[in-house]
Amino acid sequence: MKKRVNQREVTAQRPEPLRPGRASWCGELQLGQLLVPVKAFPAVQSCVGIQLCQVHAGCGRRIEQPKRCPQHGLLEPHEVGKAFAYSADEIVELHPSDLQGISPVDDKKIVLSQFIGAMSLDLTLLAGRSLQLAPSHAAAGPIYATIVAALTKAAKWGVGTVVFSGKRSLVVVRPESSRLVLHTLHSPRLLYAPPDAMNTVNGVTRESVTHVCKMIEQNSRPIKWDDLEDESEDRLIELVNARICRPTLVKEKSKCPVRRISASQPSRRTRPATAKAA
Repeated sequence: MKKRVNQREVTAQRPEPLRPGRASWCGELQLGQLLVPVKAFPAVQSCVGIQLCQVHAGCGRRIEQPKRCPQHGLLEPHEVGKAFAYSADEIVELHPSDLQGISPVDDKKIVLSQFIGAMSLDLTLLAGRSLQLAPSHAAAGPIYATIVAALTKAAKWGVGTVVFSGKRSLVVVRPESSRLVLHTLHSPRLLYAPPDAMNTVNGVTRESVTHVCKMIEQNSRPIKWDDLEDESEDRLIELVNARICRPTLVKEKSKCPVRRISASQPSRRTRPATAKAA
């Protein structure tokens, strides 16, 4: 029998550089009485990469995670609600109408109410989401450019709030070249206090500082980002390709077949075979 080779191959999902994203938010940017319609574009391309799934070891079937009620069994998506765990034995069920009353009103506005010096923000507050703001249309271009020029000249960043996905978020807006960039922020109340060891600094001498400064100066050069990339995904790709491209005769059948039973259909047990009459 002739061997067949699986020609499938896994490739890395690498984003193309400098490719503009799609607008994920539309609204207005407000500075006092000044309003400018803007669109928000992702500033960083998301790279999902290769994700591993959970399977039954030795069987190879994906593990299902159905939503199940301990009393009524499997549930449909529309039967799943929300509740607050008041204690280990008491749960307060909340209806959608209850949650609508406490959710912030989404007025589609980025309200900048305070301004700080550029680079004076504690970078620990950055929450990880960055958006590029652009004028929604050509008529908003002059006002948008005026805001960029004013923030740049004053060396200030704007701090305010906006509603994203039904939640009010802290944001900072800063000028970058000829555009505005928005970053979501953590609340300062979530920051941990510094360790006690950070409050006492001893043993600093002028010679030691000079030595470290020279080391920093010797390694000050344009960043080579390729040297800092994580190569674990590439190794995983090689491993997967080696598994799926190896010669095989016949695809091995599952050693542990799975029989799916729906919630509305009761399980059927196999009855023992009855002996035939002689």
